[in-house]
Amino acid sequence: MFKKAVLFAAIVPVLVLAGCSNSEYEQARKDFMDGCTLQGGANEKICACSFDKAAEGFSKSEIVELNQGTNSANAQKFATAIFAAMKSCMTGS
Repeated sequence: MFKKAVLFAAIVPVLVLAGCSNSEYEQARKDFMDGCTLQGGANEKICACSFDKAAEGFSKSEIVELNQGTNSANAQKFATAIFAAMKSCMTGS
């Protein structure tokens, strides 16, 4: 399980998308889910839980900017949040 969390935290910065509307945020979530399940090998429930928990600490526009690569100042903070969220989701806490 720990390996999946590390792998997942490593792929977070690679996600790419555009914009800042509600639909663009939903696209960011979809891209995240695709990366998590297809590239990271985690199940959908863990991925959804991880994204939702990690995203609580960021605005929708920050999430979109992170995925566009235009918010490098928060990239490490988001990767750390994803790692912590995935660990929490995997243990059910």
